[in-house]
Amino acid sequence: MTDDPIELDERRGLAAQKATGSRRLLAEVEANERALRARRDELEAHLIAAPAVSWPEAAEKARYVIRLYAATLGVGDTQRHTLVAAVLADFARLEAEVTPRPASAVFGIVPCAVMPCDDAVPGHNAATPWAALVSTLDHSDLVEMLWLSHLQIDAWQQRWPVLQTVCDAQNRFRAHWLNWLGFECRGRVARFGAAGLPFDLYIRLGEAQHSPRRWQSP
Repeated sequence: MTDDPIELDERRGLAAQKATGSRRLLAEVEANERALRARRDELEAHLIAAPAVSWPEAAEKARYVIRLYAATLGVGDTQRHTLVAAVLADFARLEAEVTPRPASAVFGIVPCAVMPCDDAVPGHNAATPWAALVSTLDHSDLVEMLWLSHLQIDAWQQRWPVLQTVCDAQNRFRAHWLNWLGFECRGRVARFGAAGLPFDLYIRLGEAQHSPRRWQSP
């Protein structure tokens, strides 16, 4: 008797060793296939139970089904393999087209009282529109944002008879933009802000007609 373990494979012939290795590999493959089938069943149950809430999610489900179908095609069925590849490429292209871009501008409005100025408008309810823009706007995005801003101002004007905002007296682009939107400069605002810098008050009245003007660079 000996306490040392005996490696039986060493005492078998070459053919027996190959047979043992094959059985081990087969057992591992069968175990992996069972685990894969279990995960696939779990995935399919989830896809069935959870309705898609967007077109991209629905497309992802369709991709899965199409790939299952493609796996059943023979190697010689080249036309249907090509069709599957074309459909999957269509999904990828259309998803890229409808993927929303990051916001480049945010608009908002705050109700307020008419500010005193050299040419004040008598008691009306007023509101102050505001906008926040990213600094990396290219030319096409800037043009789109300008036209959208005019549509938004027109919509707000239907609720508030007086729209007012202030503009840094040194900000020529903003002043030009406000003029293009139909705002009129009504004078200097006294001691605006903590630093008391020179700001001008711009007002847009609801009863006036404000057609988009031709944009001219300041």
